[in-house]
Amino acid sequence: AGIGRRRRRGERRARSARFSAAPAAAEPPAVAEQTLEEGREDACLLDEARAWIQREGGVVSDKLELRNFRPHGGRGIFLRAPVAVGEVLVSLPPSAILQPEASAPSSSSAASSSRPAAGRLDFRLARRLLHEKSLADESAWKAYVNLIPADFHGMPVTWPQTLRDRLVFDLPRGAAGLCAESLAAEAKEHDLSLLGLMWAYCAVASRAFERASRLLPVIDSCNHGFEPLAKVSGTTTVGSGGAQLEATRPGAAGEEVTFDYSGGRGLSNDELLVNYGFVLDENPFDFVDVPSSPARLGAALMLAGIISEDGAAEMEGLEQAVATPQWRIWRTGAGSELRADARSAVALASPGLAGDAAEEGANLVVQALVQLALAGLEAAPLLDSAALSRDVHEDMVAALRGYRDAKAELLWSALRSCDSGS
Repeated sequence: AGIGRRRRRGERRARSARFSAAPAAAEPPAVAEQTLEEGREDACLLDEARAWIQREGGVVSDKLELRNFRPHGGRGIFLRAPVAVGEVLVSLPPSAILQPEASAPSSSSAASSSRPAAGRLDFRLARRLLHEKSLADESAWKAYVNLIPADFHGMPVTWPQTLRDRLVFDLPRGAAGLCAESLAAEAKEHDLSLLGLMWAYCAVASRAFERASRLLPVIDSCNHGFEPLAKVSGTTTVGSGGAQLEATRPGAAGEEVTFDYSGGRGLSNDELLVNYGFVLDENPFDFVDVPSSPARLGAALMLAGIISEDGAAEMEGLEQAVATPQWRIWRTGAGSELRADARSAVALASPGLAGDAAEEGANLVVQALVQLALAGLEAAPLLDSAALSRDVHEDMVAALRGYRDAKAELLWSALRSCDSGS
């Protein structure tokens, strides 16, 4: 669960992100089977959780098993026997769902169960989880806490600022920075360990349901899939207020049990990295946002050969062509705003072009803008393993590299789409 389990989904295919040539895709590395000792440890963890949930009146199917992924780490829930459509895999009563109510008392005078101030993240469930962890063997939730990974190095909120700065794109960098600032304020306000609160926050951010208000033991050990085996619902066999994991299609022995974290709406790699600590190869919902500017349009016009390198006069008035603050690039090509601005730029810089020639010119400008985005991504520094400091774990660098590799592959895919005229 958490980043420990989710890193498996962030395994990267070896790619070259050279500006001058398309990247060479290799097969994903083989994932070795877990050792016998690891298998016993995982079986014990799940058996303890299963026994606890059953004592609470819930159900965890004997057909489920917890597995480690090697050599890349991470965990997932797998089938040890076939399941049918509609089969209940996990059913949790309310008493087996961790919620922020009954949160541990805070040293602050503010009530720990109070709503967060406007603009503040809600850490109530994280504080409750951290409290249960601090109780160790005395916690009624011990079996569940033991299922949660010990670290979340894939999530940018755990990274030092020097590493977050290398994310290149604004969305994940800004979101992770905001979370880090809020965590520091929360830890100070409630006199908590920052590292401990960060662990609890990452666990909640990557596992909780219903706007981070409920943690669902065992269910939240399942990995994400856009073509899932199961779904999560509030309709259960153990009464109202619970939660249930149910198979949505037949599953074979050895198959991984996944559900769609997005509920069908799709998640970009920026959202996946910030909230879960992993990215997906060839994610159909991913995109790259490039800041728009007349200068960038002018560089693209020159690269496309629409204007000469010394054509300063031809670039006058290009600010009129920029109608949006950023341009979106998908795997399948440029977004409509980018294409519209490219057409406007061609019309301003070369008014003699018309019809198919103007459209071809706009397509060349779009290609040039994608190439410039690729060049900027490649030029951005990446902290490698040889430069690791004490506060930069190698798994953090691996997550950063995976994210940037996925963005480079997306831009190459977009460039190929532009080349084909789509």
